[in-house]
Amino acid sequence: MASRDVAQYMSYNFVDKDPIIDQMRTLIEDAGVSWLFIERHSGVSRSCLRAWFKGKTRRPQHPTVKAVLRSIGYDYQIVKVGGVKEEAPAPAPTQSVVPLRARREKVVPRWKRPRHLRVAASR
Repeated sequence: MASRDVAQYMSYNFVDKDPIIDQMRTLIEDAGVSWLFIERHSGVSRSCLRAWFKGKTRRPQHPTVKAVLRSIGYDYQIVKVGGVKEEAPAPAPTQSVVPLRARREKVVPRWKRPRHLRVAASR
């Protein structure tokens, strides 16, 4: 499949399982190692691997993925490939927005204020 045929998305919303599971399955098959080897070298149990590849696990934990990949000689890293895309500025709010903290400070009852800040009620 050519790269022009692949749609470029800002995020990936998988239907069945996380694509990292398929990538790891391919890497493990290419390495030619058994699940027992991975269990001994990564500390990830064979039942966990079975749940990833044949079971109901949809999204494996990041540290577990990293441990399995390191056991077969790969490193899982985040690599910057391009610049940040500029987005249009957000429209100005139509109403004035007061931070929640500021609103709470204005509503403090008189009896909770320090004595030197209390204002006597007019009669």
